Amino acid sequence: MILLKPGRTLAKARNRCAVSRNLKTIPKFGSEAEERRFWEKHDSTGYVDWGKAERVRLPNLKSSTTSISLHLPATPGPPKRR
Repeated sequence: MILLKPGRTLAKARNRCAVSRNLKTIPKFGSEAEERRFWEKHDSTGYVDWGKAERVRLPNLKSSTTSISLHLPATPGPPKRR
C-alpha cells in the first residue's frame, strides 16, 4: 500500500515517481488483495524513488499484529540426527 501525504492523489504520485528517474508506472489495482500479490512479486525500487520519500505520521493506525512464540536453539549448529 502506498502512503500519500494529505491532498495528494495516487495519480499524482504515480506521475511524480515515473518522471523522476525512468521508473516503471505503478499499475492500477482492483483490490487490496491484488495490490498485495503484485508487491509480493515485484521490487518497489523499480517503481518508487525512495530517495524522495517523506516521513508521515499515522496517529489513528491500530496494531493488527498477533504475538507468537518461537523456540530457537541456543547455539547454531548442524541438525541433530535421530
